[in-house]
Amino acid sequence: MRVVLWLFLAIVSLPFSLSAGLDDRVFYCFYSPQSVRSLEALAFARNLARAHRDIAFEEVDVTVSPDNGALFREALEEFEIERPLVPLFVLGGRHIVGWEGDDPAFRERVTALITSYRETAGDNTFYFFYSYKCPHCRKARPFMLEWERRYPQIQFKWLEIVRNEENMKLFRRKAEVLGIEGAATPTFVLGDQYVVGFEPGAQDTEVEEMIRSHLSGSSRNRDAVTTITIPFIGTLDAQVISLPSFTFLIGILDGINPCAMWVLMFLLTLLVNTKSRATLFMIGCVFVVASAVVYFLFMTAWLNIFMFMGITTIVTVLLGIVAIIMGLINVKDFFFFKKGVSLMIPEDAKGKLYDKMRRIMGSRSMILAFVGTVVLAFFVNLIELGCTIGLPAIYTRVLSIQRIGTAAKYGYMALYNVYYVIPLALIVALFMLSMRKFRLEERHARVLKLVSGSLMLVLGILLIFKPEWLVFL
Repeated sequence: MRVVLWLFLAIVSLPFSLSAGLDDRVFYCFYSPQSVRSLEALAFARNLARAHRDIAFEEVDVTVSPDNGALFREALEEFEIERPLVPLFVLGGRHIVGWEGDDPAFRERVTALITSYRETAGDNTFYFFYSYKCPHCRKARPFMLEWERRYPQIQFKWLEIVRNEENMKLFRRKAEVLGIEGAATPTFVLGDQYVVGFEPGAQDTEVEEMIRSHLSGSSRNRDAVTTITIPFIGTLDAQVISLPSFTFLIGILDGINPCAMWVLMFLLTLLVNTKSRATLFMIGCVFVVASAVVYFLFMTAWLNIFMFMGITTIVTVLLGIVAIIMGLINVKDFFFFKKGVSLMIPEDAKGKLYDKMRRIMGSRSMILAFVGTVVLAFFVNLIELGCTIGLPAIYTRVLSIQRIGTAAKYGYMALYNVYYVIPLALIVALFMLSMRKFRLEERHARVLKLVSGSLMLVLGILLIFKPEWLVFL
């Protein structure tokens, strides 16, 4: 119960508790309308934004509101700028203060902020620049092997720069882009971070921190952007969750939907009358496994549709709107159960399900019972699609935008379905061990609706406003 409470509070609190802050993915131009130089710099920044539409741009008038003033002060503190000078350009953890419009070299420096950001943002490659005759490089080798073993999600490249001219050119380019002064071997580069030199007990710790920071997607300000504080529980970070954790969370919560649980519990209640644990176990397991297979096929269709459409904003936003609507309907059911629009199995369909389940119970052949259960699982999942379509559709959309291979996406989808049937499998175990009848009461269904509805609301909001938070490394 404590785990359920933790998840529920985290889900409900997320959209209301996020605090604002600098975002390393945004090109900021801080300016004041009272400064002529600021306005010249702003015009130049706007031209850059039009020329580089893939980079998010934000112009911040530091005099117009307390929020803008607070963001400006955060930037000053971040880069240890003692005097509040404008204009200030910020992107990807780098900054330039002032404006020299007549100096082409200064304009090039501002433009280079975007160039440097493009060369480092999203790069999941760990570069190990070394020399074959460097003793410190030899000390780093065992650590490199260990990091490769522990972090398979990162691509490691060992680049010897003395004997290989191309590696040397890349090394010099990385040093130029990242502003590495006195670059030497060994140098470790990951994204927009780097560590120069190596001595066990010192730089190995720095490299470890660099890797963890990169994997969590954290920047210097990430805690301010995505952290949430929940009473009695503590502070959570929305960006730290990994794809396996996200898969577990959505899969489990999808599995506790009242539609599937109602059908299974009614079927098992009929089986209790047979007084046969073996029959109950067999039919229950067949239903659970068949449900997972059918659900996997439905999700395969969703995934292929989204992969065919590609990563388009309109598809993501539309799905976010649908998720919010479905979430509101489910939350409504907590307060006004089955009143008005409701995502439940229609009453006229329940009669057909009753008939099918009774025919399965009346069959004297185990083979026919087996086949009938498989057909029932397909029929149930088809009927309850309107009840459960929200979470699998959201999950497959999120999965379609991950930077992983197709085989890995199908693997995660299979894992999702394993988690999806865990609650159903627990219900089968409960009936089999007790041989008692249980039913899903309205008060239980209300709570499940509230939890799933709250989750869909949060995911819908993220899909519309912060879809990048749903891209996991």
